[in-house]
Amino acid sequence: MEIYVLVRTLTYAQMVMRIFSNAGLSNRQVKSPRGIGKGGCGYAVVLKNASPETVTELTRSTGLPNFKIYMTKDGKNFEKLG
Repeated sequence: MEIYVLVRTLTYAQMVMRIFSNAGLSNRQVKSPRGIGKGGCGYAVVLKNASPETVTELTRSTGLPNFKIYMTKDGKNFEKLG
């Protein structure tokens, strides 16, 4: 299972990645997948083997804008969290 946190800019992606890394969560940055990104713009921070609750809590505690969070088992079908 992978969790995708969609962000609009590279700067937000870097900030979110740092927050997850500081919490001990392995993550990586990718371009937003077609199925969930608007027009292919933006970035996503991808986490494997993280609980949706932890990811949601960490992103909400940042003081940054609310990000859309999706979960996928196969990398093609996305389910929006929250």
